[in-house]
Amino acid sequence: MKRHSERVTGVRRFPQLLALLVLGTLNCSYAADCDLTDIRCSPLLTYHLFLRERVSKFAYVTNSTANTVSMYSMNRHNGGLTLIDTVATGASPSMVFVESRGRFAYVTNQNTDTITVFRINQDSGRLTTIQVIPTLSSPNGFAMAPSGRFAYAANTGNSTVSAYTVDSTSGELTINGANVAAVGSTRGICVDPTSRYVYTAEGSSNTISMFAINSNGTLSSMGTAATTGNLPPHVSLDPQGRFAYAANTGTNDVTTMSVDPNTGGLTSIDTDSAGPSPYFVMTDPTGRFAYAANYGGSSLAMYTVNQQTGHLTFINNIASGAGPFFMAFDSTGQFAYSANQTSGNISIYRIDQTSGVLTQINEVAAQAGAQGIAVATFY
Repeated sequence: MKRHSERVTGVRRFPQLLALLVLGTLNCSYAADCDLTDIRCSPLLTYHLFLRERVSKFAYVTNSTANTVSMYSMNRHNGGLTLIDTVATGASPSMVFVESRGRFAYVTNQNTDTITVFRINQDSGRLTTIQVIPTLSSPNGFAMAPSGRFAYAANTGNSTVSAYTVDSTSGELTINGANVAAVGSTRGICVDPTSRYVYTAEGSSNTISMFAINSNGTLSSMGTAATTGNLPPHVSLDPQGRFAYAANTGTNDVTTMSVDPNTGGLTSIDTDSAGPSPYFVMTDPTGRFAYAANYGGSSLAMYTVNQQTGHLTFINNIASGAGPFFMAFDSTGQFAYSANQTSGNISIYRIDQTSGVLTQINEVAAQAGAQGIAVATFY
């Protein structure tokens, strides 16, 4: 009876699966770095997404004072973190980024002007260093195109963006073309879901720089910049790439921008209050809620997101550890995590699936200067 039931269910779901496969192909056709032989950029990915659940298994935290990365296992049922170990990296690590299949982690080291590439053991979660690549001055933000073929680093020290190709087998980086100048002191960086555009937050010019991704992964400046509030250190996109959000440390607010689907241009449409000195802002995986880490207020601002306009509606602030810097979410959008630099720990929250309100459920220790945080998710 079980096998018969599974066959019937599969038949009933076939029209949905076919629609998803077609949609996956259409979405892929917009990507500048699309490769239909790569499962991450083909209808096969849609098939896997349809049949298999993405599970967040490990979390990684950069400790900017201790010059280490903390490794944790994740409890998928209650969101808990259990320390596995720590591993050394370069001096003053800022951001940690985990590629989409959870095989590799990338850490920007500001004071040694390097990026450390780690291999992730998918059973134990442990990190093994496989490359340390020199960069320009003070690399801070790091982002990767959805296909995993190209990556980008924001160099705060000389206001440039570096482009890299990514080896699909080893995860190693190779510099790709000349560095591109940004408008100001660039920090945060993100890539849109179609792999056509890169955006960087420019704290010294109060703008977001915009770049087009060429077919070979190099960048071309779009020649314009979107205006934000004062001192934006971070920019992010909603999951569909329709709206962008910038945290403004100097004006204690968040700027909402619309994304032109044809040109990638940003237009500021709204500003909403946050807490003191917000450093980070991002939506949850569903795109229904957004959260800002208020570094100066040791709190997190909570918002609902209007699905048609992208506008944020402020809910409230909730206490975090001291000096929250970055945040991360599990793949289901049930749990949120903040890396707290001043207190050197991680705050863990449950996300109410109706209201978006956070409820703190635990705190776990990291090391001195906990700053970046990222989650490794697997099928």
